[in-house]
Amino acid sequence: MATDTVAIPEEHGLETHGIERVSPTTRTHVRIIDNFTMWLSANLVLSTVALGALAIPVFGLGFWDSFIVIVLFNALGVLPVAFFSTLGPKLGLRQMTISRFSFGWVGGIIMALFNVGACIGWSTVNVIIGGQLVNALSNGAIPSWLGVLIIAVLTTLVSIYGYRYVHRYERYAWIPLAVIFIIMFAVSVKHLCSTSISPRQPPHLPLLAWCPLSPSAAPFTASLPVGVPTLLTTTSTSRRILLPAAFSG
Repeated sequence: MATDTVAIPEEHGLETHGIERVSPTTRTHVRIIDNFTMWLSANLVLSTVALGALAIPVFGLGFWDSFIVIVLFNALGVLPVAFFSTLGPKLGLRQMTISRFSFGWVGGIIMALFNVGACIGWSTVNVIIGGQLVNALSNGAIPSWLGVLIIAVLTTLVSIYGYRYVHRYERYAWIPLAVIFIIMFAVSVKHLCSTSISPRQPPHLPLLAWCPLSPSAAPFTASLPVGVPTLLTTTSTSRRILLPAAFSG
C-alpha cells in the first residue's frame, strides 16, 4: 500500500527516494555542522564575487557604500532561508512539498515552476563563470564552452547521488575555496581604494539574489532529527550563507 512516509536506509549509490516524508525514526544524519559547511561551500564561489562587483559599475556605489549594502542586504536575505531550514527537521519534507500547505496542490505546482526557473538561472550563472575561469586558467587551451560542459557534468554527477553525498562533498569543498579567496584578497588589497558615489538606482540586487535559495533550505535538513534545536538550525544556516557571501561579495 502506498504511503507518504518513507524509511530511508543507508544508501551507497544513487538516491532513490523522492518527495515522501522522511520518517523521524530513520533519520540518521546527526551532524548539524554539515548544515553550516554545505552552504558555506555553496556560497564561497566566484558567482558571489561577480554579483558584489555590480555595486560599482551598475549601481554607482563607492567602496564603503558597497560594503554596507552587501552586508546589510545579505543579512536580510538569509532570514527566509534560515527560517525555512528549520522546517526540514520538524516536518521531514522537501520545500516544494511544504509549499502545498500554503498554496494548495495547483499553487504548489506554480511554486515548483518558479523554483525550476530560479535554479536554471542560478546554475547558468555559475557554470558560465566557471567555464570562463577554466578558460583563463588554461590560457585558452580549454574553450569556455567546454569548461561549462565539464563543470555541468561534474556537478550533475555529485547531485544525482543525493543528500548524503552532497553533504559529504561540501563538508570539505569549502577549504580550497577559502584558501583561494584569501590569496585573491591578499593580492588585490593593495589595489583597493575608498570612494563614495551617489547611487544611480536602489541597491536591492543582493537581497533579490537570495530568493532562489529559499526553496533549497528544507531539503538539506530533512534528514536531521526532529529534536534539533530551532535556534541551532537557524544560526548555522544564516552564518553559513552570510559569512561567505559578505566576504566574497
